[in-house]
Amino acid sequence: MEKAVHDSIASLGEDVIYVHKWPWGLNMNIDWWDIMKWPAISTKDYDAIIKRSAKVETACLQIAQGEKIKYRNNLASDAVVAATTHEFENVRSFEISSGRYFTPEESASGKNVAILGAEIAGRIFEKTDPLGKQIYIAGKRTDVIGIFKKEGKGGLTDSGMDEVTLIPLNFGKTFINLKK
Repeated sequence: MEKAVHDSIASLGEDVIYVHKWPWGLNMNIDWWDIMKWPAISTKDYDAIIKRSAKVETACLQIAQGEKIKYRNNLASDAVVAATTHEFENVRSFEISSGRYFTPEESASGKNVAILGAEIAGRIFEKTDPLGKQIYIAGKRTDVIGIFKKEGKGGLTDSGMDEVTLIPLNFGKTFINLKK
């Protein structure tokens, strides 16, 4: 157990800071309804970190929410769709078992492309190879360009990439409300 906790914290890296709305631990001095009132991290916050931090090498903005993902007659309701800036690959370690990561151009233009977690890919594609296929995320036709290698639960830092569908932030802006 101790090794799992240590490995989970170590996966953050020694030079990474996570900034987000939700507290990392349970704080009995903060009421849940007060946390709900806190503003979410915005693109303005992300831009300010990039502009004002003298020592930041990279920063990444990620917004995640539940969405419907459909391939033919197979539907994953309330699947985790994470819209992220291109720098995600520099902030979180992961492996892609087949396919590739977004190009900078795909990220900047908001191209409808996705990288599927191993579990979500297996659930909606069953025995079909998802690479190069078209799925629908929130009703928008999307090309599958990659599949994350199965990694299991991430422990303290995150719940792993197996159930996540990663898309460029600028694509996500077409259906995710960033003002939440």
